[in-house]
Amino acid sequence: MESNKKGKTYEELYGPEKAKELKKNLSVKFSKKYVGENNPFFGKHHSLETKHKFHKIRAGKTYEEIYGTEKAELIKNKLKKEKRPTNYFTEYDEVFYCSENRQVILKEQNYLCAICLQKLGYKFKKNLHHINYIKKDNRRKNLIYLCVGCHVTTNGNREFWKGYLRGLNREINRTKKLSRKINYRIEKSLKLEFRQMIISRRV
Repeated sequence: MESNKKGKTYEELYGPEKAKELKKNLSVKFSKKYVGENNPFFGKHHSLETKHKFHKIRAGKTYEEIYGTEKAELIKNKLKKEKRPTNYFTEYDEVFYCSENRQVILKEQNYLCAICLQKLGYKFKKNLHHINYIKKDNRRKNLIYLCVGCHVTTNGNREFWKGYLRGLNREINRTKKLSRKINYRIEKSLKLEFRQMIISRRV
């Protein structure tokens, strides 16, 4: 015999007031029980496949849709506190962020991803990457085009990617061309799983 409670929310079962109280008690209980080393996920990390799945699920949704109104408000307040002042960059220039100048960057890179050298174009998904990971810094020397896969890869090991992509961008700005003959130090510096992903995209 199926329970009448199945598939129903706390609000539907107990009303909004009691539901709020129950949720609060549960959160306190679980936060005490599963904090730090008691958490079964302690010391573990999501695989790249799982991260891709999370990204697909959350893409195009607001904080409210993902986390609910209360948690969304907390996240927004936290982001506001961490926000840098608008005059942080003396050389701040948004001219290279417009569509015409994006085409200039693509042309300088020969329509190739700067990391795996995969062809980029109208039909291929591509991301304009900020080398120092600060979205407001739209100077030409801070912008480089990557394929979607490599853009995800640059979220880890950020110090390596900052140094590597800065050097690569200097080379592109100097010669106005991304060459397939550029000496890559990726193979020596990255973990095996990341190297394999990049090499597979080059083939």
